[in-house]
Amino acid sequence: MNLELKRICKVTGCTSIHCGLEFCNKHYLRFKKHGDSSITKYQEFCNQKGCNNKHSHWGLCSTHAARVRHTGVPNLLPPSNICNESNCSQNVFRNKKCNSHWNEQFGSRSKCDYCLKTFVRLKYRENERKKIGSGRSFCSIPCRQNFTAEFGFKPKRNLEWCDWCERPYSKPKSLGIRTKLTFCSLKCMRIYQSHNGWYEAHNKGDSLSPEQRQRLNENLEKWRKEHEPCRSESVQECLIPSSRCTKGSSHSQKTLVKMRKKRGDRIYTVKHMVNTPIERKIMSMLAVNEIPFIGGMKEIWNADKQKWQIKVIQKKFEMKEGRSHRADVFIEPNIVLEADGWTHQFHHVRDCDINENLIEQNQKIFRFSEELIHKNPQQVFHKILIAIKEHAPKLFERKNLSDALTFNFEKYGYPI
Repeated sequence: MNLELKRICKVTGCTSIHCGLEFCNKHYLRFKKHGDSSITKYQEFCNQKGCNNKHSHWGLCSTHAARVRHTGVPNLLPPSNICNESNCSQNVFRNKKCNSHWNEQFGSRSKCDYCLKTFVRLKYRENERKKIGSGRSFCSIPCRQNFTAEFGFKPKRNLEWCDWCERPYSKPKSLGIRTKLTFCSLKCMRIYQSHNGWYEAHNKGDSLSPEQRQRLNENLEKWRKEHEPCRSESVQECLIPSSRCTKGSSHSQKTLVKMRKKRGDRIYTVKHMVNTPIERKIMSMLAVNEIPFIGGMKEIWNADKQKWQIKVIQKKFEMKEGRSHRADVFIEPNIVLEADGWTHQFHHVRDCDINENLIEQNQKIFRFSEELIHKNPQQVFHKILIAIKEHAPKLFERKNLSDALTFNFEKYGYPI
C-alpha cells in the first residue's frame, strides 16, 4: 500500500502515519500530555503562579492536579461549614445541611415509649428496630435503661448509640465490648474523624480490664528478666519491646540467616528508608497540633545539575567508632522519637548501642513499635505529650498542650 493512500499527521512538515485526533503517535502524545503538540521540552515546575513544586502531570504539581481532579479548579475553594438552607446559620451535619434540616428531609416522627416525647428517626433506620426484635422506640439511652429497669426489655441483638449522630442501631455484643467509639455508618465515622483528628482511634478498644492488663504486663516482665536479659535494662528511657531488644528469638538460626539474606538482596532508596508509614503517622500527629520538629525529607531543585534531588532533613548525631545516626523525629531541645518497624528485630544490639550513645549526649530517647503506632496511636501521642511536658516545658506552655492531656485523661483514662 502506498503512503499516499494512508492518513498523514496534520502537523505541517510531518509525514508520519496518523495515530489519533489527526496526529501521529509523537504529536498525539505531546498533545495528550501538554495540550499542545509543539511542546517538546520536559516541564520541570508547576505552571501555577507562585508555585515552585515539581511538575507531575497536566502542567501542574501533584497538589494542584489533585485539586483539579476533585474540585475542577487548581485553587482552594472557600470552606462552607454553614447550612445551605435560607436563614440558617447552623453548622453542616450532612450533605450541606444542618442536623435539623437533615432530619426534616430524611427523618420520620416517632414517639418515645417511656417519656412520651416526639423525636425524629431516620427512615432507613426502621429495619434496625426489626433486627432488635422489638417495636418499641426510645429517644435516648437513659429512657431505654429506665424502661428496662421498670418493665423489662430484652432485645435479640445489642443496641448501640452512634457517637456522632447519637442514633441507635443494632450491633453484636462482642463487637460492642471491644470498641471505644461506635458509629452507625462509615460516613459518620469519617465526619467524626474530620472534626476530631485522625488519631482518635475508632475501633481499637482493649478487651482486657485494667487489672488484667496490669497482671499480664507484670508476668511478662518477670519472664523476660528470667529468660532474656537485656543490656539496656538500666537505661530508663529505652522503650524497645523485649521481643526485639533481647538475644532470644522465636525463629531458628537457619530461618534468621535466610531472612537476613533476602533483606540484603533488596534495593533500598532514600524514599524507602525515610518517611515510612509509621514515621509519617508520628510526624502527622505533631504537624496537626502545630508542634515544631525536625524529621522527614523533601525534594529540592538542583540548579547546577538541572534535576530534582531528595534532601534528608533528619537530625544527625555522632556515634562512637566514627559512625552517625539520624533520628526519625527530633523535638528540641533533647527529645528523640524512634519508630521501630519489623526489621528492628534483627538490630536489637545496634538499637541498644544507639540508646547508650544518645543518653551520653543528654538526649531523651523514646521508641515506639510498629504494632503500637498502628493499633493505638492515641496512646503514642499521649506519651509524646508527657515527654514534652517533662523535658520541654517551655514548648508545652507555648503550644498550650495541657488541654490535649486533659482530653486524653477524661476520654481514655491515660495518666497525666
